[in-house]
Amino acid sequence: MNIKKMQHVLALAEHLNFSRACADVHLSQPALSRSIQSIEAELGVNLFDRGGAKVALTPYGKVFVERSKRIVFEANELVRDIALAQKEEGTGELSVGLGPTGAALLVRPILSHFTSSTPGVFVNIKHGDVDSLLSMLLAERVDLFVGDVARLACCSASKSLASACSERFSSPLEDEKLDAPLMSRMFMRIP
Repeated sequence: MNIKKMQHVLALAEHLNFSRACADVHLSQPALSRSIQSIEAELGVNLFDRGGAKVALTPYGKVFVERSKRIVFEANELVRDIALAQKEEGTGELSVGLGPTGAALLVRPILSHFTSSTPGVFVNIKHGDVDSLLSMLLAERVDLFVGDVARLACCSASKSLASACSERFSSPLEDEKLDAPLMSRMFMRIP
């Protein structure tokens, strides 16, 4: 079992559809099936119920997905921390997600700031609505995002974020001194 195969299981668990999961992990359907079947054979259990066009997690699959999310997250953080340690200070990459208002108001100031103060930092700006930006944050495709906080209460991904935070941290919004990787990617009010 390896991280890549865990990511394959996580993609299928997220989409519950082989075609979409294949597109997400850039594999053919037979290759994705073989990857998942190898993990199932190693564990001796089925992680998914496959019924025609429908795919559903088994109870074993739910346990596997819950633990795999943590393992993949930690592995990604380890790689990121090592890469940061290897680079000189003031270099790296920052992925910023911007909603429509944030994009209209902040693209130029963000780029201007980083170009002048930290020229070694590559800023990658991604645009989207609050749902897609929260999904990107949870999938670690952006480090932070600026969006309309009024939409957070009603969007589906915010429930996933709250769930992810409660799984990883005891009380993420109350303990401001908590030193955890995801805390730096949570909510910040700008007056």
